Amino acid sequence: MASKNKKRESAASSSAPGVYVNREISWLAFNQRILVEAADRSVPLLERLKFLMIYQSNLEEFYRVRVGVLTHRALLTPDKADPLTGLLPEAQINEVLRITREQQTSAEGIWKDIREELRAVNIDVLDFKKISKVDELMSKKLFCDIRDLLFPKVIGVDQPLPFLWNGDSNVIAFLRRGAEQKLCVIPLHRVPAYQTFEIDGCLKIVLTAQLVRHFLPLLFKKDAVVSSVIAEVTRNADVFLEDADDDLRHKISDMLTKRRREMPVRVRLYGKLNDSAKAILIKKLRVPENRVFTQNIPFDLSFCTSVGGPPSLRYEERRPARDIGLKKGEYFKYIEKRDLLMSFPFQSMTAFVDLIYEAADDPDVTSVKITLYRMSGSSKVAAALAYAADRGKDVLCLLELRARFDEQNNIDYSEMLEDAGCRVIYGLPDYKVHSKLCVITKVREGTVSRITQVGTGNYNEVTG
Repeated sequence: MASKNKKRESAASSSAPGVYVNREISWLAFNQRILVEAADRSVPLLERLKFLMIYQSNLEEFYRVRVGVLTHRALLTPDKADPLTGLLPEAQINEVLRITREQQTSAEGIWKDIREELRAVNIDVLDFKKISKVDELMSKKLFCDIRDLLFPKVIGVDQPLPFLWNGDSNVIAFLRRGAEQKLCVIPLHRVPAYQTFEIDGCLKIVLTAQLVRHFLPLLFKKDAVVSSVIAEVTRNADVFLEDADDDLRHKISDMLTKRRREMPVRVRLYGKLNDSAKAILIKKLRVPENRVFTQNIPFDLSFCTSVGGPPSLRYEERRPARDIGLKKGEYFKYIEKRDLLMSFPFQSMTAFVDLIYEAADDPDVTSVKITLYRMSGSSKVAAALAYAADRGKDVLCLLELRARFDEQNNIDYSEMLEDAGCRVIYGLPDYKVHSKLCVITKVREGTVSRITQVGTGNYNEVTG
């Protein structure tokens, strides 16, 4: 039956070209909708900037995962086409690159407009191409404050480039001393992404990568800085996990180590190099030239989440309701008589956390069993489970380690929960566990009863 379905799909795609939209192209169209929100002047200004940040973050993950998959397919099965659209892997990659460049042009125009509108409300993202003397002096002080955190790596132009970690910004400079040419890489993972200062009621935002690039001559007083760029490498995250049923946590850790060193699928540059310098850099990065994007938007726009300003610059803050009307110690009596509907994210997850604490303190409760997929950075759910284990309950956590890009967070939680006395298992080798289930078992006078919570989403107080 499966082979017949494949033949049917192949026949459908060949007999009706243009009926189906390729999966990757469809996703890019979705991300384009986020750009539309960033361009919409009816959206509060800092929310528009946040949409632009989300657009870039989404695209980063898309290249790591989906373009990573296509890159592997182009190498391993180059002649195997998408069964619905007939596109070969390389053709899909080329179309993705073309659309990305088109969207980048729109994104750069949106960034320019947002930046100008921010200045009008006294929020100035410094432009080092045209900077005032006062801003220059203040910026120089900020540079001196972080100077000891910078570790330049200088090599000859014929030597291998130091390894650039995925997603980290680096300032790369070409230096000259007499006839000698050198290349310098300055990783920026040790320094904050931005700093701020205020002058005459105007908030000045200084992006650290641009700050370091601007003050490079202070680091190399004996060398001339010929040219420089800010560079960021996006590496393939499509790492194969073999024998997942054997010591999964250890294998996931090994996979994360390998993922950090996978081949580049995209390189972003901020700033311009001459043709020869760019050719040298591309050769050292070992990435095709069509995968190199030069853009005018800062890679990191995270300052938008912490910048102040009048309330009109953001959406009105919405908080989950706390309208259940029960307190810890009252849930079991209520649930034994009727079901309780909790709707996340509209209602606070505090009620569910209180339920776990109530189970921990109830002498009749023997066990708490739960599935966990993504948890917040400081999880109240995990803390409640650890408390229950400490109170002598049998706590079983089915923790999905393969939540993409949350693997390390889940590994850390698995170790913490085990240390607290919980039993941790990792689910089925060929499936991810997304279901949200919690079962609390009570035994009273030989009678077993259970309270079961069923839901979608995550047991995550931030995103639940």
